[in-house]
Amino acid sequence: MMSKRRSLWGWVEDLLAEVEGAMLRPSWNSSEKCLEPLIEIENRESEIIVSVDLPCVDKKEDISLEVSEDTLEIKAALKKAIRWERWGVVQKNIEFTAFKKVVTLPEKVRPEEATAVFKRGVLRVKLPKARQKFSLKIS
Repeated sequence: MMSKRRSLWGWVEDLLAEVEGAMLRPSWNSSEKCLEPLIEIENRESEIIVSVDLPCVDKKEDISLEVSEDTLEIKAALKKAIRWERWGVVQKNIEFTAFKKVVTLPEKVRPEEATAVFKRGVLRVKLPKARQKFSLKIS
């Protein structure tokens, strides 16, 4: 019973470290002029669904997807550049022209069977899991 408590606390500590790391990491890359889009990952029984919020992207032709067994890379051009200007002690001008995100998938997938739909600023990518279940007859 004690080992389960330790593993539970270890899991909680790992989760908190992951959340803290995500909060402290910037959501942009100024050298590539890219913003990081918001994503949601649904891990279902037979597939993984990644939903990506891509505001200011008009057409599916402006989106590029690359899928491997364990990653999904999303690139999307903005219809109009987003400019951030800050005045104060240090003046900073940053312009973003695209979204870019590499998602590490929670399980291996079959990239050749993946599908994607882009509708009203939201991209949904369905990735079938690589694992397969087989029924066995008992003799």
